[in-house]
Amino acid sequence: MAPFLTPEPTPQAPQRRLTVWLAPGFAPSPDTAAGQLLAERLAAFEAAHPGLTLHTRVKARSGPAGLLETLTAAFLVAPNSLPDLVTLDREALHAAAVKSMIVPLETVRLAPASPEWSEHAVLASQVDGMPFGLPLASEADVLAYRADIYGSAPDDWSQLLNGPRPFVFPANDPSAGFTLGQYLALGGTLTDASGRPNLAIRPLTDVLAYYDALHDSGVLPLSSTQMTSTLESWAAVRDGRAASATAPLSAAMPSLDNQRLAAAPVPSRSVPGTTLLRPWNWSIVTRDPSQQRLASQLMDWLSQPEFLGPWTHALGLLPPTPEALQAWPDAEDAGLAASLLAAAQLAPEPDLLAILGPVLQQATLAVISGRESPQDAAAAAIEAIRSP
Repeated sequence: MAPFLTPEPTPQAPQRRLTVWLAPGFAPSPDTAAGQLLAERLAAFEAAHPGLTLHTRVKARSGPAGLLETLTAAFLVAPNSLPDLVTLDREALHAAAVKSMIVPLETVRLAPASPEWSEHAVLASQVDGMPFGLPLASEADVLAYRADIYGSAPDDWSQLLNGPRPFVFPANDPSAGFTLGQYLALGGTLTDASGRPNLAIRPLTDVLAYYDALHDSGVLPLSSTQMTSTLESWAAVRDGRAASATAPLSAAMPSLDNQRLAAAPVPSRSVPGTTLLRPWNWSIVTRDPSQQRLASQLMDWLSQPEFLGPWTHALGLLPPTPEALQAWPDAEDAGLAASLLAAAQLAPEPDLLAILGPVLQQATLAVISGRESPQDAAAAAIEAIRSP
């Protein structure tokens, strides 16, 4: 009789867990095209790493249960519940870096650099010149317009002023994103020679005078002073209450058909206006070297053009690499994204925006409502910044 042989146990892969916190827009879910793409990509990463479980948690963008707030609370009182990897917008990235809640990227891996990464994406990953994130994507606004009313995309101030009405933008936006973009497109600066917050009188007066002309001509209605976000102005053109409006690219792109609704870069006086980018990054939280390496591998996996291109397209966000843009599956959408990126710069850093935004908001409201002339509103804004 043959001896009884005890089969050797099959080696089991070591069990590992990687925890990722995501903003709601990035949730892996079968309910959206972007969510499905991410879910499949994460599953493929798990399959390539036997024994690994990816644990994703969706956190609000802001507020008491937001990404930064939850990260701060866990860092202070429950470090065992901290994630390994997290998505952060620029404001949260700065705050987390200052509080040493995220790891400087160069301690784990090579930092992003041009030309592989877009210059604005590289800058967006840094805090005081040190990289703390790997660029993920950027939010941006467009001019959404009724293609069945306009003959072609309005590409300068005169075509909005003399075109179909109404045109709306969120004049009551505390960050004054539209006004900042218009001001910067005219060559305006945001700081003085010493680096202190400051505005230039001539370009600011010109922007405010344009608002005055838009309102006097009946193109810009007083209702714009009640709008606080481009989601509200987008709703106006989407629902047929406006002929054109500023809109988030992410909200508008799924509805664009170039028959009824189309989009273009926001126009300036004579050239396409500045596209202000609001970036997102991946940041590493864990201090465990083996977990850091695994998180770095996942970031690389999610940054490959064949995934990042279709994913950012499905999200309606601008990609951080030229190769990812080339991988967008729709040529017309890719053309729009390329035109936005050609005139793009980063929105001001959070601390600077907190000073300039409300001042520009008040100047914009004062002119549109007729309380002040463009000249007086511009002078008052500059004085408010110089003498807070």
